[in-house]
Amino acid sequence: MKFWLKLLVLVIIGVLVVAMALANKEIVQVSANPFGTPDKALSIGVPLFLVMFAMFMAGMVFGGVLTWFGQGKHRRAARQAKAEAASLRTQVARPEATGSAVTTTFSVA
Repeated sequence: MKFWLKLLVLVIIGVLVVAMALANKEIVQVSANPFGTPDKALSIGVPLFLVMFAMFMAGMVFGGVLTWFGQGKHRRAARQAKAEAASLRTQVARPEATGSAVTTTFSVA
């Protein structure tokens, strides 16, 4: 069931992507000269859907990188907690080796 649902979603996304590409196949000039008229040496003609896909992918990569950097403090805290848990497990497994074993004596009155 899960496989078919994933397949259905992918097919729908694929159909939408193809429809968008077919609707936006006009040639546009992409220029690297932001200050003046498009220079032939610094511009290239590409279909509009390629420009749209490239900007979408660049936005995804840029957003992913920003998210990765933004979550660095959480990853660091998780690493520290994992190291502390491993240290505590070691101490619990071998209390005599650390010298911090607690001995309890009970007296019955």
